[in-house]
Amino acid sequence: MCQNLQTNKRQSVTIDPSKQAGNRRRATENLNKRLRGAMGQVKALVDSIPVRLSVQNSLKANRNTYVWEMSPERQSQVDIRIRQIIDYWFQTQTPERPARWFFNTYI
Repeated sequence: MCQNLQTNKRQSVTIDPSKQAGNRRRATENLNKRLRGAMGQVKALVDSIPVRLSVQNSLKANRNTYVWEMSPERQSQVDIRIRQIIDYWFQTQTPERPARWFFNTYI
């Protein structure tokens, strides 16, 4: 009897009673594609910001400090550009679309 309970437990884990595993997989792939695309563009934008390396040598440890050279105007431009990237990849630029609307096809 104990063996049957263990077998049933294992089987219940692998069973997909709602048959939604394919939809979940496709929705996850869709989301990951959007995240990778947005992340690549944001990373390129951040890499374009000038950075100055300041090295501090001491007896205890050497320490590197990175100083981002951004004016308040440049910071505002970067913020606007990141919002545009997110709007593009997640298509949230219009108020008619609810958040996570692209999952509707998988529900």
